[in-house]
Amino acid sequence: MKLLEGYRREREALEAAVAHATRPALDLFLISLLSLFAEVLMIRWLGTEVRVLSYFKNVVLLSCFLGLGLGFRLSSRPACYGWFIPSLAAFSFLVELAARRGVLIAGNPKESSFHIWGNVATVNETLFYAFVLSCFFVNTLLFIPLGQWTGKLMQHFSPLKAYSLNIAGGLAGIWLFVLLNWGRCPPWIWFGLLLVLAFYFLRSTHRWMALGAAAAFPLLILQLLPTRGIYWSPYYKIHMSGLLVRPKVPEKRPLMVGYELRVNQDYHQRMTNLSRNFVQQYHADYPDLAEFSVYYDFPYQFHPKPRKVLVVGAGTGNDVASALRHGVERVDAVEIDPGIYELGLRHHPEKPYDSRSVRVIIDDARAYLRRTSETYDLIVYGLLDSHILFSTMNSLRLDNFVYTVESFREARHRLNPGGMVALSFSIGENWIATRIFRMLEEAFGKPPLAFPLQYDGSWLFVIGERLDTRPIPGTRAAVPSQLTLPPALDDWPYLYLRERSIPSSYLVILAAILGLSFVLVRSTGSLASGWNWHFFFLGAGFLLIETRSIIELALTFGTTWTVNAVVISGILLLILAANLYKSRAGAVRLKLHYALLAASILLGYFFPVGRALLPLRWVNDLLATLVVLLPLFFAGVIFATSLERDRDYGRVFGSNLLGAMLGGALEYGSLVAGIKFLYVLSLLTYLASFVTRPKAEAQ
Repeated sequence: MKLLEGYRREREALEAAVAHATRPALDLFLISLLSLFAEVLMIRWLGTEVRVLSYFKNVVLLSCFLGLGLGFRLSSRPACYGWFIPSLAAFSFLVELAARRGVLIAGNPKESSFHIWGNVATVNETLFYAFVLSCFFVNTLLFIPLGQWTGKLMQHFSPLKAYSLNIAGGLAGIWLFVLLNWGRCPPWIWFGLLLVLAFYFLRSTHRWMALGAAAAFPLLILQLLPTRGIYWSPYYKIHMSGLLVRPKVPEKRPLMVGYELRVNQDYHQRMTNLSRNFVQQYHADYPDLAEFSVYYDFPYQFHPKPRKVLVVGAGTGNDVASALRHGVERVDAVEIDPGIYELGLRHHPEKPYDSRSVRVIIDDARAYLRRTSETYDLIVYGLLDSHILFSTMNSLRLDNFVYTVESFREARHRLNPGGMVALSFSIGENWIATRIFRMLEEAFGKPPLAFPLQYDGSWLFVIGERLDTRPIPGTRAAVPSQLTLPPALDDWPYLYLRERSIPSSYLVILAAILGLSFVLVRSTGSLASGWNWHFFFLGAGFLLIETRSIIELALTFGTTWTVNAVVISGILLLILAANLYKSRAGAVRLKLHYALLAASILLGYFFPVGRALLPLRWVNDLLATLVVLLPLFFAGVIFATSLERDRDYGRVFGSNLLGAMLGGALEYGSLVAGIKFLYVLSLLTYLASFVTRPKAEAQ
């Protein structure tokens, strides 16, 4: 009892420290930094350790929003900040331990309309949904103390100053994680910095400090334990191991031919020694080696002597090595992940990246095709399959804009006379092969040659203006099927979704999340009290505009992690600019800015983002950026104006963050109606915020 009484007194001391903070501006900046840093950390880390959350990452994002929103609603009550470190450490320790032992769920319920790499058909659906919902619930609880603490510290300032400090801290938190990502730092550094920031707010309470240290110690020790063959890239947790092929006769030993890479708990790619001497020496006893060699040599049967080759999705270098073996004079290798490229540079048995004939471009394949003026005799698409979402705010995967009709047309324009495209793809579902076949046919005006291969269950599609369609001895072209499927387009770039629909697993998870959120919100008070519908719809509308902005600027500049970080940072800077504008302008006519917001949303809806309207590319990019981001400025001005008239931060920010959850759920509408539909949804949610604004703001 004395121990519990001691913790109670120290909690009261924490409350007093917030109420009489000597450095409230610094504290608000740091708690905002801590909140955003913790948010991006949990999204990234859970997506690597729990494989399915690589594809459902906005489940983690929505739990962060809910936790922060509930914390703001509870900011007038005693804070539970002291439990943040023990709870975080316990949850993270259990996830890390389970991941290392391989006991976490590896897939999601099998759906014929939706493909996830490494899908496991035998997953128990009840267990799957319970597991995902448990991750959502626990992560929500973790963020409640951060929301409480932020709401309490905001009370020291005027509305615009409090909001600006909050945004500035969030911006710093994002860039702190960006720097760690850039440095390929492992998770023990992420968690170490997070704990240092968290301990700062416990500096005056010895018991809570001791409890937090005792809880954090096992987590850091587990993170520091050596893990053989584990590397961290800006996108993936990579596990590299030796690649063995089985002999034809059991008396011989397996032969090591290179390395295999797994990312986020799933198979990704190989780097294999397919040099002619090595294959000639061993192929008779190891038939898999000959199969690998045939796969990478196959495109050169159609274009035997290309001088200049582009490889998109170059990975660790197998396709590049094949080009060099065929005497190609210049190979441009495009790879989005610098970590995977560096593993190929250091460990590929044939050392293809050491060749002076190879130029490496670390970039998004689609962005390179759009920007370059180079032309090629042969464009080879490697097995360019992503295992991760581009952003936490949408359903777009890292490779979605590579596989659209518009992207294939851009590849066609990068071909020299007589040039060809050879696209290989590991087909998880037969209908994906059909879709790629029809998309290439639409882009080139003629059907491609399609060959089912043994390697990784893949197909090879070959297309070109002057392609000789006569059969090659030993090969058999095929048509995947006669299914009628919607093509993947820049406005609907969902290659892995069979129809324009929301997969049932998404719907079940969304329904469960929204139901649980309703229960948790009701547990903090009635919906009538502590609720502001105006700010709720402002939150939903802003998240929809933010999501659409990230997607469309990814189409313009590429789906790289740096583009994502820069765009999110630009959005936060726009909010600060809107706050500055509001503070300098004084009285702001809300109706006028709602009209400007609606006009800018309509302009974005009809503006052809991604198309060249002017001769200079940088002018096109600048114009697209201005059009895409303009609604965010007017939305920021509206929020700042409304905030200045309502200083109940708990109600305002709690409602706003919970409204952002609605926006995150509505984002799935793009799976049915396309990305442009997000403009319509954002316009409707801002109309709802206009209708629900307080009467005092009706001007």
